[in-house]
Amino acid sequence: LKSEPNIYVRKAKSNFVIIGVYVDDLPLISNSKSNLTIAKKELAYIFPITYLGPLTHSLGIKITQNRTNHAIS
Repeated sequence: LKSEPNIYVRKAKSNFVIIGVYVDDLPLISNSKSNLTIAKKELAYIFPITYLGPLTHSLGIKITQNRTNHAIS
């Protein structure tokens, strides 16, 4: 995304991984669990990271995931 310098997108065929960068937080979003796992491993190879579980809050916004319906609100 050219207009968002803190958002990075990796596309491969129909799969994608989106990484948002805010200070020391890197929320990752993907439509492929295996690509998400690969991205986490690649980041961990370069940077010391700690996985804190699913994202529940970001920038003061509450985030709710519904995996059954594939929705985030």
